[in-house]
Amino acid sequence: MELPALLKSSPDVGVQIYADDVKIYGVYNSRNRESVQNALQTSIMKMNEWALEQKIPLNLKKCAVMHLGTLDASDYEVDGLKLTRCASSKDLGIWFSSTLAFSSHIEQLTKKAYVALFKIFRNVTGTDTRILIRLYKSYVLPHLEYGSIVWNPHFKGEVSKIERVEKLFTRLLWLRTTDAV
Repeated sequence: MELPALLKSSPDVGVQIYADDVKIYGVYNSRNRESVQNALQTSIMKMNEWALEQKIPLNLKKCAVMHLGTLDASDYEVDGLKLTRCASSKDLGIWFSSTLAFSSHIEQLTKKAYVALFKIFRNVTGTDTRILIRLYKSYVLPHLEYGSIVWNPHFKGEVSKIERVEKLFTRLLWLRTTDAV
């Protein structure tokens, strides 16, 4: 039996697998909360049993529970050890919080973009605008655009953080090319 089918212990439980990353989730309301939480615990136990059979034990330091919503969250266990709860998580390179806010992701990506931007201007001494723009598009812009369809900022503060990187590049480009004249 395939792992997703094995772990889907209820119609209300979903399973997403990408490489060695497994997400087990449930959608519930106040009427079916207990049954879905029990089904989630069953799926977690089945995941652990499968991993032990395959001789690839779970790394419990990397296992966590994130609750989205207003209803009280349940505790889940693996071999009698309670799984830790987390307020934010990284999935396929995108950080998000339990409130589905992406402010920590935007903070991380702007830091990476600044590092890449300063590396370009520190290591490239040329003044050819086309080359500098190509380097920006190759090494900085991917940090700012990766997964943006998911985390697209809608708060002014988040938008301005991203725009600051772009404005700084424009300013540094102008300074670099006008100093050479």
